[in-house]
Amino acid sequence: MTPNERALEWALGAWLSRIRDPARSDHLPDAERGRVAILEYIQKGLGWSSWVKAYPGDGSFAWCGAFAAIAWAQAGVSVETRKKHFASTYRLDRWGKRNPLRKVATSSIIPGDIVVVDTGGGKDYGDHITLALAYDKQKATLATVEGNGQGFWPDGTWVEGVVVCIRPRTDIRATYRPIQADFGGE
Repeated sequence: MTPNERALEWALGAWLSRIRDPARSDHLPDAERGRVAILEYIQKGLGWSSWVKAYPGDGSFAWCGAFAAIAWAQAGVSVETRKKHFASTYRLDRWGKRNPLRKVATSSIIPGDIVVVDTGGGKDYGDHITLALAYDKQKATLATVEGNGQGFWPDGTWVEGVVVCIRPRTDIRATYRPIQADFGGE
């Protein structure tokens, strides 16, 4: 199994488990289960367990990068790499500029790639981190699996949390794929 396949397999498993980003005022069991999962993405995905101790609910942390980070942790990307580069679109942009081999042309997107999209923030380097599920060149759309997004659960329910979304190609700002130097060290 390739690193991309490992990362995507984990992400789809999280999607199948139906993790919702709960409102701060929601303390039902499903909301608490979502808080626990999201806190794990932040702590283990980004290696931030020493200072992020709780996840209060929706709006308290933009955890899309943490979701991509924990998925790529399953593929062996080092905690150092994830901590330094996966926490924001700006950090990913710098990471790609440091070594252009990490940048992937839109026409070469494969499942599991880290795709930064623009959701209306207007930044050249995008404002939301996703994982590619499938790129349809003919329809010019990208199916993603992502955390801290709005999209669909496996049953078709529209939610905010770990979701699958279909995005137009025009939303794509950058695509990244870790290189050998990003793996190991744990």
